[in-house]
Amino acid sequence: MNKVKIVIIQIAVFCFARHLFGETVNGNSQCAKHVIVTGTAQKAQILRDNQNSISFKVPVDISFKNCSEDPIFIFQDQDPEGRGYPWGGGSTIYDSKESVEQNKSLCRWDAWPSNSRGSETWQEIRDVLDTTDPPNEYIRVIKPGESWDYEINVTLSFEKQQSSLNFYCKPWDTIKEADELWLQKRFMVWPFNIEQQYGSLEYGLLLQNKWKEKGHLILDNYAIGNLIVSEPIRINLREAANQQ
Repeated sequence: MNKVKIVIIQIAVFCFARHLFGETVNGNSQCAKHVIVTGTAQKAQILRDNQNSISFKVPVDISFKNCSEDPIFIFQDQDPEGRGYPWGGGSTIYDSKESVEQNKSLCRWDAWPSNSRGSETWQEIRDVLDTTDPPNEYIRVIKPGESWDYEINVTLSFEKQQSSLNFYCKPWDTIKEADELWLQKRFMVWPFNIEQQYGSLEYGLLLQNKWKEKGHLILDNYAIGNLIVSEPIRINLREAANQQ
């Protein structure tokens, strides 16, 4: 095979990969979903500490950045506190960035909304969304290069001893010995209750196609097993524990 053919094949592979994973403004492969989520943790606080368990509250400054070349649309007004933010129901901690890459977690938590798609509220929301332009009432527009910044409180709870009922969490005695801790948050940006059928994206795809000339509606949600995952966020729980 001559050099010309090799070059052609390399270009073809590159183009296919760019099509598959998404072209980005900043070259970051994490931008395949049009958005990069980063965060900065503030000082952790102890919520509860007894002989069986310990819980922390970690305020985190979250930033949804549009890293694509088009405006992106994110459904808002669905978080548990009713503040109009994406539902960040998933949290995972690791003892290093290498562990993040290898998916070797110390603890994992998930809390997602219940099935309520049959309620009148969701039907009213569907009616409001069924327009030619994304309605500001429910859709957050993030322009290319801009960010949506807000603060959340992350609760992290640990058993003092390993529990046979919790396979996803190491005990606090193990967690506190880690030299560093990294948090990743998982966000659902399209509520599965808005769809008529669980696991379907029929309505979301309809709106995505309707609004495609104006921007891109992001449809990641829990029901389809696809969530927006943040970049690793450094946290410090040991300092809070030592100060009590």
